[in-house]
Amino acid sequence: MTTERKNIWIGLVAILFAVAAWLLMVLITGLMAYTEIYTPGGIDALTDDSPVSIGAGILLILAIPINIIALVLAIAGLFIRTENRIFPLISLIMSCALFILIAVLIGVGIAESY
Repeated sequence: MTTERKNIWIGLVAILFAVAAWLLMVLITGLMAYTEIYTPGGIDALTDDSPVSIGAGILLILAIPINIIALVLAIAGLFIRTENRIFPLISLIMSCALFILIAVLIGVGIAESY
């Protein structure tokens, strides 16, 4: 009787990247909420070269590639035979949900600018 060891490393790394991308989005949301509450005029008073706008943009630019890495690792983990498939599946769901959230937030931002 031979037992095949399940490898979980790719799935765990994919989850770590997905969680890191989610934490960056939570940080962006918290930064924007803080700015809305404590800045006179709220977010509408920010200019394109304000430190808050630049910081939020940099965090968003960091979150997208990290999420792409998580998505690629999740897909790779699903196709490896010796890989436990639950961790890559969780990471895939988290990554896809974050891509949908980013697309909706960017769409709302574009729609409000008109």
